Amino acid sequence: CPNGIYLRGRMERYHEKSKEVMKIFYDFSPDVKQMSVDEAFIDITGTEMLFGTPEEVAKKLKATILEKTGLTVSVGVAHNKYIAKIASGINKPNGLCIVPEGQEENFMLSLPLSKLWGAGTKTQEKLKSYGFYTTKDIHKAPLANLTSLFGNCTGSYSYYAVRGHEVEGF
Repeated sequence: CPNGIYLRGRMERYHEKSKEVMKIFYDFSPDVKQMSVDEAFIDITGTEMLFGTPEEVAKKLKATILEKTGLTVSVGVAHNKYIAKIASGINKPNGLCIVPEGQEENFMLSLPLSKLWGAGTKTQEKLKSYGFYTTKDIHKAPLANLTSLFGNCTGSYSYYAVRGHEVEGF
């Protein structure tokens, strides 16, 4: 089947490029956690003397990837992985979003509910059915109310996520 061959060829190329990008990540830090074929967390703590500020690292990383692979990437910089993950989706494609330390909660409260990573369509519908239409609505609710409505896992997750805290799974 020509479509199967074409798809397989595209996937092989995709994986090849992914390996190239991941190798570049390791040039910037030994602490790289690959989450999928095109996504990773890079802990740059302690690399300031080598590469500069987190913003400078992000810009160098983007430039290096473009130069060596021809690919553009979106980067989110934050002090925890959850916020970095969400920030990487801002200004796509080829985006750069930096959330300074101490601004995680403000960042989360500035986002629409649809950006609450980890809360899929069904969870979003359930949130809305209980009157939670924005991240600010969730933020106003006490933890006990959220866990009562959504269970301990989803309630706690929502409570801490909109406050910019690191959440389970990262």
